[in-house]
Amino acid sequence: MISYIEKDETYNTVFGEIQQSPYKVSEMNYVNEAAYIFENNRTINPFGFNLKLQQNGDFSKLNLTANYSISFKDKHSLDFRFFAGTFLSGKNRGAYRYRASGYNGYQDYNFDYNFVGRNEYNGVGFAQFAEEDGAMKVWTPLGQTDQWMVALNIKSPKFFKLPVKLFVDVVTSDGRAMLTEKVLYSAGFEICVWKDIFEIYVPLVYSKDIASTLKLNNRTTFFETIRFTFNLNKISPRDLIEKSIF
Repeated sequence: MISYIEKDETYNTVFGEIQQSPYKVSEMNYVNEAAYIFENNRTINPFGFNLKLQQNGDFSKLNLTANYSISFKDKHSLDFRFFAGTFLSGKNRGAYRYRASGYNGYQDYNFDYNFVGRNEYNGVGFAQFAEEDGAMKVWTPLGQTDQWMVALNIKSPKFFKLPVKLFVDVVTSDGRAMLTEKVLYSAGFEICVWKDIFEIYVPLVYSKDIASTLKLNNRTTFFETIRFTFNLNKISPRDLIEKSIF
């Protein structure tokens, strides 16, 4: 078994426009970030974690993201992602809240991702998201918390040679960010066009509170629940040479 272990410590300060909604006028601010990243990219059952501390004059929070894959033949894998985060301090945390449904464009306050429409609230631009925080594949305004969050995300291996997987997401957080249910969940299938780069998610099952908030926000049609990730920031020349689309 070949094992490639990578460890990295990063420290940076990001200056940018902070928005709490796509309609609110943005303001300039900064975020200090310190991270410790460990990755064991072994051939069988690779794993890794990212411990991140973020801070500015408005808030401070500590996040842990861990990934573990159970390997099968033909490069297929059963993938697990665990997230846990908590705020440590701050009274003006709104723009930096944890999000059960990951980040839409305007919520990406560190500008880590490229979005088709960073300030869109409808259409294709709004359907794009980043798998951060709770990383649920269905959109919901629930679970946006300035306290704490815990999440588990699971993706199945591909079905034979088809670029199709199943996914399951489970998220819990501070009760003030929820409705009546203490745990949010969603499940469906993924079309994996290019792993970790371009993936399309079709939610089929989700908790009752998510269903009710979708209805309240007039997002009730099948196509309005479909979302996708398009991570241009993760593409490298090596990826273009070594990774196949399917």
